[in-house]
Amino acid sequence: KLRDYYTGISCGGQSLIRTAMLNNAVETGELMIKKMPKSDLSAPEKDGKTLVAWVQENGLADSPIAQVLNERI
Repeated sequence: KLRDYYTGISCGGQSLIRTAMLNNAVETGELMIKKMPKSDLSAPEKDGKTLVAWVQENGLADSPIAQVLNERI
């Protein structure tokens, strides 16, 4: 399951969903969001920020991945 690996894998210090957003990997980001439990999506990541807070801080609210995230949580 994705949940088992998600917290242990990062790319350049960013989580996989954050990396997908930064690289406009829409299909990958959306798939990960759909496969992750809602509780994990709203939990703070290693830097203490939730995905939603991080998205807002980085101006990515218009991203298709962010829209799927908002619908899911």
